[in-house]
Amino acid sequence: MGPMFAVWASDCIGAAFARADADDLADGGDEYLAVADASRAGGGHDGLYRALDHVVRAHDFQLYLGQEVDDVFRATIQFRMALLSAEALGFRDGNAHQTDFMQGLLHLVELEGLDDGLDLFHAALSVFRLVPSVWRRQGCMALDFRQSDAKAKMHVRMRAAIRPQGQDDTMKPANSLLSGLPTTIFSVISALAVEHRAINLGQGFPDTEGPADMVDAAADALRDGRNQYPPLAGLPELRGAVARSNARFYGIAVDPAREVVVTCGATEAITASLMALVNRGDEVVVFEPLYDTYVPVLEMLGAVVRKVRLAPPHWDLPRAELAAAFGPRTKAILLNTPMNPTGKVFTRDELEFIAGLLAQHDAYAVCDEVYEHLTFGAARHLPLMTLPGMRERTIRIGSAGKSFSMTGWKVGYVTAPAPLADLVMKAHQLLTFTVAPNLQRAVAMGLDKDTAYFHQLADGMRGARDTLADGLARAGLSVLPSDGSYFLIADIAPLGFAGDDVAFCQQMIRDVGVAAIPVSAFYDSRGTDIPARYVRFAFCKKAEVIAGAVARLQSVRERLCAGNLAEIQKR
Repeated sequence: MGPMFAVWASDCIGAAFARADADDLADGGDEYLAVADASRAGGGHDGLYRALDHVVRAHDFQLYLGQEVDDVFRATIQFRMALLSAEALGFRDGNAHQTDFMQGLLHLVELEGLDDGLDLFHAALSVFRLVPSVWRRQGCMALDFRQSDAKAKMHVRMRAAIRPQGQDDTMKPANSLLSGLPTTIFSVISALAVEHRAINLGQGFPDTEGPADMVDAAADALRDGRNQYPPLAGLPELRGAVARSNARFYGIAVDPAREVVVTCGATEAITASLMALVNRGDEVVVFEPLYDTYVPVLEMLGAVVRKVRLAPPHWDLPRAELAAAFGPRTKAILLNTPMNPTGKVFTRDELEFIAGLLAQHDAYAVCDEVYEHLTFGAARHLPLMTLPGMRERTIRIGSAGKSFSMTGWKVGYVTAPAPLADLVMKAHQLLTFTVAPNLQRAVAMGLDKDTAYFHQLADGMRGARDTLADGLARAGLSVLPSDGSYFLIADIAPLGFAGDDVAFCQQMIRDVGVAAIPVSAFYDSRGTDIPARYVRFAFCKKAEVIAGAVARLQSVRERLCAGNLAEIQKR
């Protein structure tokens, strides 16, 4: 590496380190980088090497830039970049050519054997911030990386750039995490379904109206002169109804004035609850497959996500893997039961094991329980909050959208011990502040409905599940158990389809006229060995819609897996 470039680069690093937020560093202690040491080390022609040496740590290689920490390589190895030669970094003859540099860097990563924590997007963005003038005009597009783990053999292609597409090249880059999020498979599938006039069993919401008396109550409430901001935590009527519901169904005694917060849907409730608990660098345990907002929200908060996979067909709790995911930095577990997309309802035995880990590691639980009233057969929903020692550690989230088939209303509610509820309320104030008062009053009426209503809701969904499961089995798919939620999963392997679940869903829309969601979409795409033979179907639809889909599905093997396979693969 040429001396002039080394001095220039080390000056860039030193300047970036010098801007570090001293309060964050003081709060973080050893959990953050020794930025001050790195800044002092950044002078001289070999300052780049010495500065980098200071910022490398055993479990986190991070670059502190401005007021944020970018996780560049999340891996459980230690290496010292200060010992690397210029050739290893890809610099040639003292010139910093962008392609050579990135290829050299990625080659280094491959040689070091990182097999599951690499985030190329953040890595590239961090490099760009360190040396902005090198790539200010062109960025770095379509980087290729092949993991060294022989089992994975995963080819990762990332389009990493210093700015979102279409942004003026003189402007500073926008948020890197949001810019890096791709178009979701849900949008792709829904668009294809519209284009091909397919029956859409991918969308996870009912196609029927909820209770008419609740609609009337919401309409009447618009005309009673109470349309200004309601209380931050929610109307007293709804908070009282949430407390009564907790007591009626689960025996949980709740103070409606101090332990209930009404939110704009369950997704906001999840976000606000995580904001209430998580500090940058905290670890949060989640189960895969998972609802697609969990990981992005956690990463936006600076959390380290520890993923534990449940395995089909029964999705049993992997106790050894779960215990290994907990450690001294574990702040919380994010638990979804009944579970989307699997339809799993966690058993008392499984919940007791989770509770033991939470007590052992002094951690919290954020429980996404939006399908609490949609369980089938012998399965019964049991809130983690009801177990011994969990009342003060648990934030429990419910949803009017799922309990009353009114998903567009976006009314959620949080039950939590008063100290945590107060923090959730503060986060809610920053996010949406309040929820439409007429909808709150209508939901309050709904929660006080006779218990028979909730049984009838579950019975109706169970019938739709059974009809769809029977039709899928007759079509040649292997149907996995579903004890709750709106969804069931089918294994496409018995059909003999040559492609993966994404290709199957796309072809099923075009050639069969039924839309569903590939289950691989519910895994972190940066992971390895993601199952690619399962498809999620939503059964929260009218009986005639389910019947029409079943009729079309009877031709799935013939249309997707028979003599026209070669033609399909050419498309």
